[in-house]
Amino acid sequence: MPPDVHVVIPEFLFGGHLLSGNGEPVNAADLEQLRTLLNLRHSPAAARLWDESGTVRRNVIVVRNGELVPRTEHALLRFDDGDEIEFVLQFAGG
Repeated sequence: MPPDVHVVIPEFLFGGHLLSGNGEPVNAADLEQLRTLLNLRHSPAAARLWDESGTVRRNVIVVRNGELVPRTEHALLRFDDGDEIEFVLQFAGG
């Protein structure tokens, strides 16, 4: 069984859904399983985090246990029980 991880996603992507704010526990071993799970539960929000090829979008930052996960390590990232995975969106500004 995949590990239990705590996922936090920006609230505006879910309109107050349970995965926003304080997050929610889910079972996923890696970003690909998490993407599949979110696609089933709330595909519009998942589409704002991942592109059509399954790659995390350029404006999305993945944070694991308070540490930024470099984009080059997304494919290698494996979750452990109790991990907190947070998605942070970057916005361009002037």
